[in-house]
Amino acid sequence: MKLSIYVPIVLALVAGVIWLISAIGYTTVGISGLSDYFHADQAYWNNRLLASQLTGTTLFALVSAITLGASYLMRPQRSHWKIASVLLSLSAAVGAITIIELLLLTPSDASHAIPFAAATILALSAIISKLVMAKPTTF
Repeated sequence: MKLSIYVPIVLALVAGVIWLISAIGYTTVGISGLSDYFHADQAYWNNRLLASQLTGTTLFALVSAITLGASYLMRPQRSHWKIASVLLSLSAAVGAITIIELLLLTPSDASHAIPFAAATILALSAIISKLVMAKPTTF
């Protein structure tokens, strides 16, 4: 068996791990950093800001699970390449939207978009590498 058949799997797996690390990081570090901005007299806005942060990190965890699931479906003994490609495309779309949001809303923190850009590029690279290696009859 050629080792090159594992390239799309590894690319998707690394993308999923980046999403997972981002979800954990935004949940732990991001939420603890918000406490500096909470004011006792603004309980509603404190809760709303916290809910928004938790919703975003939940999305990152979901995208991580989707991406890791896609890497599982790309195993050589499986024939679910099309489903995996759709899942990776979904992951890449969320990544692109996240990058645009971060760059537009917080341009001074543009470095925060780097992990999402890496995960997006890896997910798209997994799809492309599979398409390049696929035989016309198997995809």
